[in-house]
Amino acid sequence: MSELLGAILSVAFLIQVATKAIPYVLAALGGALAERSGIVDLALEGKLLCGAFAAATVGHATDSMAAALVAAALAGALVGALLAAIALVTRADQVVTGVALNLAAAGTTRYLLQVLYGQGSNSLAAPQLGGLAAEG
Repeated sequence: MSELLGAILSVAFLIQVATKAIPYVLAALGGALAERSGIVDLALEGKLLCGAFAAATVGHATDSMAAALVAAALAGALVGALLAAIALVTRADQVVTGVALNLAAAGTTRYLLQVLYGQGSNSLAAPQLGGLAAEG
């Protein structure tokens, strides 16, 4: 039992937990802020997927972490702008639009990964930050 507890509380495990949790925590905070302003934003996963795809492709192409971060921010902002445009211009339901954008992002990113890299599940290695290997 103590071996299991030691494995769970190991430094490597805690770093992995933080690495995986931080994007979801930040997306949840953004969703909470949007909800407080009266917007139903269910396209959070689509923003994360498009941002991750943009960061991976731009980072791989340029080998620049700064360019990858800018690309990720722009891709997420574009998905948000698309959600706003669809909801405001066509007066479509925000819930349906958010779910549709999530599905479109999931399918589009996998398709583009297949076209660009020959595999639909993982992108190629991204640039490193501070000597730490980027893990997916």
